Amino acid sequence: MQDFAGRVAVITGAGSGAGRAIALALAREGAHGVVVADIDEAAARETASLVRLAGPHALVVHADVADQGSMDDLAARAYREYGEVHLLFPNAGVAKPSPLVDAERADWDWVFAVNLHGVVNTVQAFVPRMLAQDRAAHIVVTASMSGVLVRRNRNGVYTAVKHAVVAYSNVLRDELEPEGIAVSCWCPGGMATRIGDAARVRQDEYGGPLTATSNFAGDWEPADAVMPRLLQGVRENRRYIFTHPEARPALERYYAEMFEDFDAGDRTAGEIG
Repeated sequence: MQDFAGRVAVITGAGSGAGRAIALALAREGAHGVVVADIDEAAARETASLVRLAGPHALVVHADVADQGSMDDLAARAYREYGEVHLLFPNAGVAKPSPLVDAERADWDWVFAVNLHGVVNTVQAFVPRMLAQDRAAHIVVTASMSGVLVRRNRNGVYTAVKHAVVAYSNVLRDELEPEGIAVSCWCPGGMATRIGDAARVRQDEYGGPLTATSNFAGDWEPADAVMPRLLQGVRENRRYIFTHPEARPALERYYAEMFEDFDAGDRTAGEIG
């Protein structure tokens, strides 16, 4: 997909951070309609107001990605409003940093429900409709650099779940490509977003909102600054979209260590059979 003008996009987690940045970037590219979906409806309305200032029509939908029914409703509203959806960004994400041994079951359930099951629920709701429409579609799943390497960042639950998101995205690409739907896995590095205080809107079934939230943001790039790199990756239909080149050395070290251990396994197999 080379041109975003006249397209319809649906973005989950669009009330702030990367989701809002994606919505505004597509608005500036001349998108026809942007569906702004978020569990925080007030934040979604703020994003929609900014989108409309740039020209496109914007539809606000209160949506909980952890709830399949909510995602089905989102897809129904998007298709009822616009007829087709050309760009789908399963982007909603949460984190609750802690050492793994200190993570409570509710933390695991919440991060899995939003970061992995949220992607699955979104795809399940939209893909059947995308297969039936006339124009091509592209799904861009928000993963993370934490999904392709492991860092000592006391954020193990998030890291484990994002690895699952990366694997899911790769299988999905291979399955949908013959059907004419492109799938890319976006693996951003650090960005200045609100993911660190996502627990302010945590659902009751996962422990409810937290007033004392975690903030693990560093001196990171604004999400808006990353968007040209992301959209170029979409244009090129990349399997992986990497937008933070500063993460490359860590990735190279991570896989170098893996291949060192693989070489050791080769030697062992040769020595003892």
